[in-house]
Amino acid sequence: MNILKELVIDAGEKDENGNYDYFYEFEHYQCQFSKFTLLAKSYKDEPELVSFYGLEKEGARLMPPSKSTKEIQEVISALMPEGKSKFTTLSEQGYVEILPSKTKNGLLSWFREK
Repeated sequence: MNILKELVIDAGEKDENGNYDYFYEFEHYQCQFSKFTLLAKSYKDEPELVSFYGLEKEGARLMPPSKSTKEIQEVISALMPEGKSKFTTLSEQGYVEILPSKTKNGLLSWFREK
């Protein structure tokens, strides 16, 4: 597994007072496995939360797994040393919580800044 992390700022137009009509700042994760890539976000206003929102496979964008998988647990174990402690995944019912299994520390070598 290889994790690419990128800081993303998505902002609308500024009004006459210099305020944005919307402003989002988040860390975007591309968690690359041999056959697919899991996509996740962590917003600045909830830095402990990581939400899996997609899966890319053979050029197609799919829903992420709706429950915990070996690969999701591998990503969780890599993100916990960065202070991430809450995890959700997108399902047909909305975002659902994923509980971490026992994890190992010191897995930050998987990260590569984009």
